Amino acid sequence: THERYSFYECTAVIFKKLKKPAIKKYLSHIDPLDKAGAYAIQERGDMIIERIAGSSANVIGFPLEKFKEVFSRIAKRYE
Repeated sequence: THERYSFYECTAVIFKKLKKPAIKKYLSHIDPLDKAGAYAIQERGDMIIERIAGSSANVIGFPLEKFKEVFSRIAKRYE
């Protein structure tokens, strides 16, 4: 049999208040056109991000902590 599971994770990204010189400096270090949302926390994110509330893995692209939680619950059913 096949089972399907779905889940989601919410993460808030709070950006610093930036002026044009800081934005230009950040853009000189990364390529915004190859990023979802035009920024990446793993590439000089400290320059533009004040803080992250929630899973940083979720922001990077995959909610690893949530996946482990869901997968563990599923695995226990088959022990």
